[in-house]
Amino acid sequence: MKAFYNALLIVLLLLGGLISCKELNDSYEIYVVPGGIIYPGKIRSSELFPGRHRVLIQWPAGQDPSITKARIFWDNYSDSLEIPISPSDSVARVLIEDLPEKSYAFVVKTYDDLENASMPVEILGKTYGELYQESLHNRRIAESSFEPPSRLFLRWAGADRENFAIATEIKYTDTLGRIQVKWIPAETDTCSLLDIQAGSSYSYRTVYLPEWISIDTFYTAYDEAGIELP
Repeated sequence: MKAFYNALLIVLLLLGGLISCKELNDSYEIYVVPGGIIYPGKIRSSELFPGRHRVLIQWPAGQDPSITKARIFWDNYSDSLEIPISPSDSVARVLIEDLPEKSYAFVVKTYDDLENASMPVEILGKTYGELYQESLHNRRIAESSFEPPSRLFLRWAGADRENFAIATEIKYTDTLGRIQVKWIPAETDTCSLLDIQAGSSYSYRTVYLPEWISIDTFYTAYDEAGIELP
């Protein structure tokens, strides 16, 4: 009798499994197109590099040799850009320019030569422009002193690291009358110009990257300062 009940239980489990599989197949058949659907490989490991009214998007190519091109969409598919892709390409790269300053959700699809499209991949990023530029401030000089014949000592106030100040650029005339340009890193508090021309002036501005991976550099306007002789 026990063996009978065990056999009956096995039959019932098998019937239940067949019914579940039938229901699963019924629901799946909604998405099946006769003849099948071909999806080219979607992009992976994408990167976005922001810039001034532009972005650079790239990803490893060559993962699917059937891919012949990619399309990048933005602003809810109202704008797009297409690039060709060859099986020999190691990296797919596209520069999208003339973008208003704001945040974006880019959607990338790859295509084969029959216009079969991959599953979409969303890439988030933003561009920078006048609004970001207007928020930038030149790094102040907290102290300066000149030691004849040609040494200028400068002590800097704190750099604007919140907006990713990376350096201060100094332009001056040396003792031979040549224009020199030097960068002072944002983490440096003091510096000395050893060959500045006595009685001349110098100008300086601060260098910013809106993000560490930005493809464009931003600058403040130059401030000019004179040398105070002792």
